[in-house]
Amino acid sequence: MQVNPGELNKRIEIYCMDSEDDDEEFPVPVKKTVRSTWASFKRTSGTEKFRSGKDMSEVQCRFLARHTLRELNTDMKILYDGATYEILYINDYEDSHRYDEIWCRKVEW
Repeated sequence: MQVNPGELNKRIEIYCMDSEDDDEEFPVPVKKTVRSTWASFKRTSGTEKFRSGKDMSEVQCRFLARHTLRELNTDMKILYDGATYEILYINDYEDSHRYDEIWCRKVEW
């Protein structure tokens, strides 16, 4: 399946949480950008759940971005359009080493 590079038109930031020492040498969490890139975005499913008296929704999606030699993993998160997504699965799209397919779930804070 061919990928149209023009469809990689959504800006995403892939990041991980790290820690740095503050002035008093206590560790504080710091967001560290691993990669900022263009990707396509596709919602793959959405469900609504009723839990503990609250309506909750779960949105799953897929990002497709050019392949990178930087190792990505499921401990990282993606920031897209003001929302945060946790990475569930990373796939080498069609085993071509040209695109990374990143399956995610939207995180509600």
